[in-house]
Amino acid sequence: MKYLHLFIVFIFLISTPTFGQENKTDKYKEFFDEGEFFFNRGDYEEAVYNFLKLLDYQPNNANFNFKVGESYLNIPGKEAKAIPYFEKAVKSTVEKNKYRKRSFEETHAPLHAYFYLGNAYRINNQLDKALDAYNTFILSPFYAGNYNVTIVENEIKSCERAKIIEDNPVKVSEIPLSENINTTASEVHPVVSGNQQMLVFIRRLKFYDALYFSKMEGDAWSDPVNITPDIGSDGDFYPTSLSANGDELYLVRQGHLREDQARLARSIHLYQERLRSEPYRQGCPIRRSLRPPSRRFDLLP
Repeated sequence: MKYLHLFIVFIFLISTPTFGQENKTDKYKEFFDEGEFFFNRGDYEEAVYNFLKLLDYQPNNANFNFKVGESYLNIPGKEAKAIPYFEKAVKSTVEKNKYRKRSFEETHAPLHAYFYLGNAYRINNQLDKALDAYNTFILSPFYAGNYNVTIVENEIKSCERAKIIEDNPVKVSEIPLSENINTTASEVHPVVSGNQQMLVFIRRLKFYDALYFSKMEGDAWSDPVNITPDIGSDGDFYPTSLSANGDELYLVRQGHLREDQARLARSIHLYQERLRSEPYRQGCPIRRSLRPPSRRFDLLP
């Protein structure tokens, strides 16, 4: 009986760690699945939260580091935080066709981690490092035929242009605008026409980001007018540029543009009709961009 008790205790001791390890793995697999879910929904903050938990489990796992970096890269203002994670990820990469994107067991990062690292460097103005990362990416034998060459070449050219601009700085003088433009609210994303006569900007109100329009009258800007309702915006349209003479305003919509072209054309028509009935706003018709900016970096051909 004594030997039987010893045998039972021995079995218990060697089986308990295995059971505990399985529970631990299941817990982190749940973090992985949650991170994938939130990333695919575009909730990158929640994705980062879950993917960072995986690094407590395997801090040097290239795929886990890649997931964290990819999430940070899609969060405006936090792109630079992706750099240390991508730097770890590129230490162990695999060609795209062998990368198991949705697998918790994957320990390698995809080859295009180098491209994302280059993007993070570029956004953080580390242009030489960005070019090094891009060049490593395109020199891989698994690059040609597997990625969108045009997108990669455009990123490389943007870095080269930026280096040229840095070598030839332009002096800029900052002059605060009058109080009717700069209020206690937050005014951001200004665009000015080439003739310096039209100004459009975002004023962050309590419930939405409002588009405001002002024009130069004499030597001062007129009181700005909220034109958000006129273009049918829910506070998600942002100005990108005004034409040289200020007669066209170009906008992009954050997120997914779900309006069809017919509704878009109707909105433009209605706004232009209103402009014709209100002399104050003459000369500022709206043209929206049908291609909103994306925070995702899709390299597939």
